[in-house]
Amino acid sequence: GISPEAQLQGGFLTSGVTLQHRRELSFALLGVRNTVTFAATRSESENLSQGAGTGLLVGTDFADFQNVRQRGVSINWSHKLSAISTLTGNVSRLDSKGTGTSSLETEQKMFSINFVTKLGPKTTAGLGARRVVFDGTTNYTENALTGSLAHQF
Repeated sequence: GISPEAQLQGGFLTSGVTLQHRRELSFALLGVRNTVTFAATRSESENLSQGAGTGLLVGTDFADFQNVRQRGVSINWSHKLSAISTLTGNVSRLDSKGTGTSSLETEQKMFSINFVTKLGPKTTAGLGARRVVFDGTTNYTENALTGSLAHQF
């Protein structure tokens, strides 16, 4: 039911002026057939605009929260099964806290595993599974199986 002309909104702020402090750290362990990447991020966003702003439908997140703090960690693993096939896995967690006229804390955990292989010189196929668990005002769990087929011309 989404219009093909609708604009996609990225992030949590659709308009306004913010001050953001970000710290990111990542490192990788490289092996012959395995790569493991660890990443951590911490950010704090502060509303510098006057008023509630004009976001999608009901205003921006800064209409209720003057500050938004986020902390995240992730571990990514990649294993080369053969010359044409790879198996990857990911575990991540993102904690968010908004404070201001209202207060809200959320937690999102994601687990995924993906298999990709070459079917030919210009064709690849993939199969994956993902689980997302979100705790906040609305709690939900998402389980998904995905498949892909790509061909270059």
